[in-house]
Amino acid sequence: AKAIPKGLEAAGVQVKPVGYSSGQTDLIGPLTSAGAQTADMVIPYSSASGCVNLAKGLKQLGITDSKKIVSAPLCLNGQVIAGLGDFPIWTFAIASSLFGDPTDPGMPAYMAVTQKYGTPDTAPDPWNIVSFSQVVTIVKFLNELGYDKITPQAVLAKAKAFKGPLALGAPSLQCGKYGDAPAVCNDQVQFFNYAGQNKFTKVAGWLRPPGA
Repeated sequence: AKAIPKGLEAAGVQVKPVGYSSGQTDLIGPLTSAGAQTADMVIPYSSASGCVNLAKGLKQLGITDSKKIVSAPLCLNGQVIAGLGDFPIWTFAIASSLFGDPTDPGMPAYMAVTQKYGTPDTAPDPWNIVSFSQVVTIVKFLNELGYDKITPQAVLAKAKAFKGPLALGAPSLQCGKYGDAPAVCNDQVQFFNYAGQNKFTKVAGWLRPPGA
């Protein structure tokens, strides 16, 4: 909640953040206080249950332009589908790939695996995509080392030296780039517009913060 306004303000965007109780379900008040109806952009940011309530509140206020509503991928999970019947029709910023992205060469392989093992319903969840990416990347390290040379130290060295591209992720990595956040290895993000029924359209490729 603090990081998003800080980043936007650093980019020259005027921000009015408004918080609410985690148990609050009617979010018309917080959205109105934030000026959501007249703002150029609304950034809903919450847990799965909060995503459902925010989506309902925005719809009640007549805010339905998916280009105006920009969110992180926290809302792209099964709990939200259970509450809304589908993901919110918003624009999503994400530091990895999204389901069905035809521009990502790793996506067909991921989709084939999910189809093979009968998990098409959970395949669009971005955290499952990230988990798949992590597994295949670790397997890459192990294969490069050879089974008789696998040790915790050797795998760690491989990981530290890895600069990308990351399967289903950023084209390049640089751990330690930011001294106050040394574990941040990727400062790139891409944006997708959601049209419903697992149809995502990339509206902006990999972007970095201004001056990065």
